[in-house]
Amino acid sequence: MASKQQQSGMRGVYLVAAELVARGFIVSVTSRGAAGADLLVTTDTCARASSVQVKATIKPIVRTHAKYWLLNHEAKHLRARSHVYVFISIRNEGSEFYVVPSRVVARNVKVVRRPKSTWYSFDRQERYRDAWHLLRLQFNTVLSKKTGVAFSGAPAAPLYEGSTQHCVESLTAPARRVRGRQTV
Repeated sequence: MASKQQQSGMRGVYLVAAELVARGFIVSVTSRGAAGADLLVTTDTCARASSVQVKATIKPIVRTHAKYWLLNHEAKHLRARSHVYVFISIRNEGSEFYVVPSRVVARNVKVVRRPKSTWYSFDRQERYRDAWHLLRLQFNTVLSKKTGVAFSGAPAAPLYEGSTQHCVESLTAPARRVRGRQTV
């Protein structure tokens, strides 16, 4: 049986995945043992993917939302443009989401050293509350530079049958060589 900590973590992952799907993204949950990423996120064009690390705190009857989230020591060094953290504070009255680029988290990791342990955490920053636009901007910047097409949110028309599978396959397929160049 999964521990309470594992259950709260998975609850957070699926709540964030549901929120991203509602905002027009295509989302795939990674295996539980995947280092650094809980979710892979793309748009209907599959031109670019982002990884998302979810950190959840569940305090159902506490009066205030979480003020910090615990991290692992690697968070201090992870600064990828395509990686974001979504910190979620879950209460009975509703959840709060904080969407934070990994470079911001890396700069603001708080380290507390104790005689037998070291704690790493990230303090809540209100400017990142519901900052889903940061993920969308990430796709806009890359897509507009390379293809001239900017992501506008949810797809205008329903996706064709099998398109999600196509995106997942393109994200997970091994790199292949085309005329001497490596492509994805």
